[in-house]
Amino acid sequence: MLTSTAPLVEAAAITRYIPHRPPFVLVDTLYSCGVDGAVAGFHVTDNPMVFNGLFTEAGLIEHMAQSVALRAGWLGSQPGQAAAFSMGYIAGIKNARIYQLAPVGATILTRVRILINLGNMVLIDVDSHVGGQLLAECQLQLFHES
Repeated sequence: MLTSTAPLVEAAAITRYIPHRPPFVLVDTLYSCGVDGAVAGFHVTDNPMVFNGLFTEAGLIEHMAQSVALRAGWLGSQPGQAAAFSMGYIAGIKNARIYQLAPVGATILTRVRILINLGNMVLIDVDSHVGGQLLAECQLQLFHES
């Protein structure tokens, strides 16, 4: 089961590490982060990606992508570390499955696992959970500028 720990980064500082700006910031906590992956979170509030009280499928996929961006931004900000990359783009989404949607008020925990890192291409597994229940999973292929 995916669990949260004491956060490395909380909501007030998130925009230091990602290029997104309100109202499209869909990640608010970084719980753990390393070369092989990260765990990020998002407390669902009423935002443009909520419809009828539920965080939409598009919102979940964007949250997953922002979790990946948060990992890269945080790693690049650490003393003695070069930025992981300056800007990244989703080159592909594979095996995306949405099992259920999160209601406003829920906290999503998302696990990012780096599978392959080859030059400017990165293959990443991402899965999101609420209360131990799997919401969504996918594989992201990212292209990034060095």
